Amino acid sequence: MHWIRGGAVRWLAASAVTLLAVACSGSRPQDTGLAWQLAAIHADPQRTQGVGAGTVIAFIDSGFDGAGLSTLEARHVSGITEVGGAVGDGDVNGHGTEMAVIAAGGGDRGVWGVAPRAEILPVVVTDAFGHASPHAVALAIAWASRHGATVVNLSLAARVASAEVTDAIGAAIKAGSIVVAAAGDTGEPGPDFPASVPGVIAVYGQDRSGRIGAHSNSPVDGGVLAPGEGIDTLEPVQDGVRLLSVNGTSAAAALVSGLLAACISAMSSRSARAESPGARCERLLYQPTGRFLDFRHILEVVK
Repeated sequence: MHWIRGGAVRWLAASAVTLLAVACSGSRPQDTGLAWQLAAIHADPQRTQGVGAGTVIAFIDSGFDGAGLSTLEARHVSGITEVGGAVGDGDVNGHGTEMAVIAAGGGDRGVWGVAPRAEILPVVVTDAFGHASPHAVALAIAWASRHGATVVNLSLAARVASAEVTDAIGAAIKAGSIVVAAAGDTGEPGPDFPASVPGVIAVYGQDRSGRIGAHSNSPVDGGVLAPGEGIDTLEPVQDGVRLLSVNGTSAAAALVSGLLAACISAMSSRSARAESPGARCERLLYQPTGRFLDFRHILEVVK
């Protein structure tokens, strides 16, 4: 049985950053077969190349709970919390685990991510309600970059910009990390912060027809489109995990983070000599060949 994540976008004061909760409406996908988002981008989980091996995806989110996720727990690199009074990287509300499964799930309960061999590095910044401070987010980005993050995933958004977060993102990009962020779920034109920061890959959501999703901002001056409606994942519950279908650009961003990790792991030495793996894979995101990103085509280009 699939559950649909409920909730609405919640904001703190105007100066705060908050996690985007996925919207309450969504489809109820089948419990068997390849998830539609993987089929749409041609990311066969049984492939032998471009599976994310040797890459690390950092999730600046609510943490990670590996109970019931043996294949993903085996690739869990211990992270930290930037929330005062807390310890460890355990998931405080499930969102971080859900995003990690979308990006790097290894087939637990039949749910696969785009990069099923990538390592995951959770850094906790939110409370149980999905609220995070700019200071915590900035510290988390800096910590993840220092500790080997290939890709930094930001499935969160805010009303206003934060200079502290902007500086942390700039430093992470300069150090070699790729930063991916959800464009926002308010339906407004253009990306919310921090997807609006120069150098960040802003990700908007698509529905199954390839149109802009009902739970996505609309693209303005660039950005990347990726599936973001009815996305299969797993949610931690008391006795393990349960299947979940989520909507929104948080999910779309996680999918793109996984795709980038998978692409980087597939780069041949010849391709890497011509252009850095991260730069090459990032550039390919902005060269779509159809309605959806086509990972099969990307593999052919980079190998």
